[in-house]
Amino acid sequence: DIDDARRAADRLQASERRRSIALTAGRMAAWEYDVVSGENSWDERLPNLIRWPASAAADWLRTIDPRDKARVEQEFADAIAGKSAYASEFRIV
Repeated sequence: DIDDARRAADRLQASERRRSIALTAGRMAAWEYDVVSGENSWDERLPNLIRWPASAAADWLRTIDPRDKARVEQEFADAIAGKSAYASEFRIV
């Protein structure tokens, strides 16, 4: 039904607005890396937040704070080995 599709699209758009507001308020950015394709995607806040070009996200492991690096690398390796989703929080330099 067209009305159902329109309502679903409106809900998705409202959800994206709330997500954007939350990320901006928290001085955060969203970034995704597809381990199969090797593709990166990120939102427009990332380059300003981390103060390096968004293209550098492809080499994201080198930006991890040394205090978090071993843990993050292990989590990432475990996710790839298990072909599972990867989600982590870490500091960057």
